[in-house]
Amino acid sequence: MNSIARKRRSEPQQQQQAPTYNPNINIQSQSQPQQSQQSQSQPQTPQKPMGTGLTLPQVISVIDNRLIHLENFVKENKSVDNASLPPAEISPEFIEEVQTRFDILAREISDLKDVVLKLQSFTMDVNKSLLEERIHILSDLGENKNVGGEDV
Repeated sequence: MNSIARKRRSEPQQQQQAPTYNPNINIQSQSQPQQSQQSQSQPQTPQKPMGTGLTLPQVISVIDNRLIHLENFVKENKSVDNASLPPAEISPEFIEEVQTRFDILAREISDLKDVVLKLQSFTMDVNKSLLEERIHILSDLGENKNVGGEDV
């Protein structure tokens, strides 16, 4: 049992000697020089060993720094993209082609609608005729029973 206790006492010392995770390292290497100078001038918070993980404030700080970096990156890319794109010019031939395709699709959709309406009316007519035939057959059977019952 004493050997187990010694192992437990020696493990935390080994964990403290393990390299620590610094959330600012990744951001500094990817960010602009201005941001890296700002983060170097700010005092760094003490880091915990990898084995114990990050505290909640450290995790929030890491995520916050990454979000700020991403937002700045997106803003810079939008300004660069907008400046480099030429103004959009649409040719009249292209507009005519799109209009023609739109008219064809509208006509096809209208035709499909008409076909569906005709199919619905046909099925309603068939159901109506089947119901009338059933009523006629049942009424004939009822009359035959009454006639047969009177004769007996």
